[in-house]
Amino acid sequence: MAKSGEFAEFVAEYVIKQESQDIDEKEMQILAKLKQTVKPLIEKQLSVRSNDSEDNDVKARNQSGVVSTSDVNITKTSAEENDEEVLDKSDTNSNIKSNDNSQDKDSDESKGKLIDKEVSAKGGIKMSVYKQYFGLIGAWSLTTIFVAFIVSNIASAASGLWLSEWSNDALNSQVVNDRAHRGHRLGVYAGIGAMEVIALIIAKLLLRFRCLRASRELHDQMIARVVRAPMSYFDTTPIGRILNRFSQEITKMDSELCYVFELMLLNFLLVILFLGMISLETPLVLLAIGPIIIVYIVCQRIYISSSRQIKRIESETRSPIISHLSETFNGTASIRAFGADHWFVRQSYRRIDANNQCFYLSFCGEQWLQIRLEFLGSLIVFVSTIAAVICRNQLSPGLAALVINYSLNITLNLSSFISFVNHTDNAMIAVEKCLEVTQTPQEADWINEKTKPAADWPTMGCIQFTDYCTKYREGLDLVLKDIAIDMKGRQRVAIVGRTGAGKSSLALALFRLIEPTAGTVTIDGVDCSTIGLQDLRSRLT
Repeated sequence: MAKSGEFAEFVAEYVIKQESQDIDEKEMQILAKLKQTVKPLIEKQLSVRSNDSEDNDVKARNQSGVVSTSDVNITKTSAEENDEEVLDKSDTNSNIKSNDNSQDKDSDESKGKLIDKEVSAKGGIKMSVYKQYFGLIGAWSLTTIFVAFIVSNIASAASGLWLSEWSNDALNSQVVNDRAHRGHRLGVYAGIGAMEVIALIIAKLLLRFRCLRASRELHDQMIARVVRAPMSYFDTTPIGRILNRFSQEITKMDSELCYVFELMLLNFLLVILFLGMISLETPLVLLAIGPIIIVYIVCQRIYISSSRQIKRIESETRSPIISHLSETFNGTASIRAFGADHWFVRQSYRRIDANNQCFYLSFCGEQWLQIRLEFLGSLIVFVSTIAAVICRNQLSPGLAALVINYSLNITLNLSSFISFVNHTDNAMIAVEKCLEVTQTPQEADWINEKTKPAADWPTMGCIQFTDYCTKYREGLDLVLKDIAIDMKGRQRVAIVGRTGAGKSSLALALFRLIEPTAGTVTIDGVDCSTIGLQDLRSRLT
């Protein structure tokens, strides 16, 4: 107290706070005595606070755009309004300070960031992402799946042509009542249908099982990388982001990606089939349908460029919701103690609203695409029908009916194909995010056979720090600088110091949870930086 140290400053701050509250006479007498003891410090703190408030008022008037006005229309009780006023002021002051210190941005970034910002990829999904995912599925499996779908579509086309020929039998009086001929037609049709069903079952089951296997393998790779990630990764990566990768993104790979990939491939083959069947009517129809398909592709490219980015933003805005929920749950006692529950609820609503905006924009984009695809599909039906009328003398009734039927179906299949191409591209964003986790930096080698210590190491427990320096991650200042300690074996050594002195950092250095930037740590003459982490940590614990 006499030296005006840290404890005296604490007492002065306590006296200032207590003067604004209702207390009894005895406490007032005690506060009066304390106030006389630390009077210079109290005057100093009051003067500093008054200067800060004046500066903040001036800055707030000059930068009034920083203050948030989104909560003006929210009706609350008087107690809640007072609490919100304090919190809003603190938010405003922090925003003002961040704007005033923008000129020191480069120097602040050099010291490292507390939380790494989630980086969103731009443009289309890279081919390397597809290549890695298809590599997990397997080349032979993909080939088998593709061939099975092709066989299924060929069988579907053959069944349609067979029915067309069967319908023409009604014009031939010699075979119309022939039971043997009818049985032959029915048997062939059943055989074609059975081949189609078997091929389709093989393709779908194999695709489902291989996609699940690819998802499991990618999940195992992510687990292996995260478990071996350095402490700096967990310091700068929010827990919500990690949980989002292992929950929502993996769920999309397990269910949605397999489903949309199957339907995209199936509709693609059906579109090829329908175009081929329509061309049987007259090849000139393709000259009119070709430009319509080109417009289809243009609409798809315009839509997918925005839809993909909306999906990425949706994935990014989901992580803060999970992080906020986890932090709120862990700090429930403190939140209730300070009466800030309404503020945390409002923050949760804001995060959820930001995420829901992406769903609304995605829905609007889908409707924009569907309107144009339906119009273009109607043009294809119109062209096919006109061609059937013009070429009515050259076509059999069964083939003409088959062509018109396929032209009606191609509208739905073209729209479905383009929609599922977009859904597949959006679902591949989950694979893209998960593959980013597999690029997480790793700790040093777990086992180093070349420098493996003796089986009975350490025997004495002599620990020596020699000019040791370390930092928690790149861009930050050193937390331990030029440490030189020589601890003899079989001794108990106590390390004392105030908060932030580096006690825990010294313990982390022993286990190499933080790596040295200079100097060495030796235990019984063995340099800890040269041996595997498994040997080091298992022997010390």
